[in-house]
Amino acid sequence: DKKIDVIQSKLPADVDLDSLSINKKVYTIKFSSKNLDSLDGLLNNLVDSTGKGKDFVRIYLTTISADEDNQKFTLIVNLLTT
Repeated sequence: DKKIDVIQSKLPADVDLDSLSINKKVYTIKFSSKNLDSLDGLLNNLVDSTGKGKDFVRIYLTTISADEDNQKFTLIVNLLTT
């Protein structure tokens, strides 16, 4: 899937793609990293791929959380396609 390839190409080395689900035109993706700056970079990369004539129409940040015990941050986004 071309959209999945685009998502994977935006991943910094220290960010994990934990889960991906596709429901019609919505990709729901869960990412995690020990580095909050890397998740910020990922989010900016995905925003750059969003808009008229780009890979995705809109991006929604649904969840951002911190697991203090494991020193890990989690980010969940919804990406809408055409």
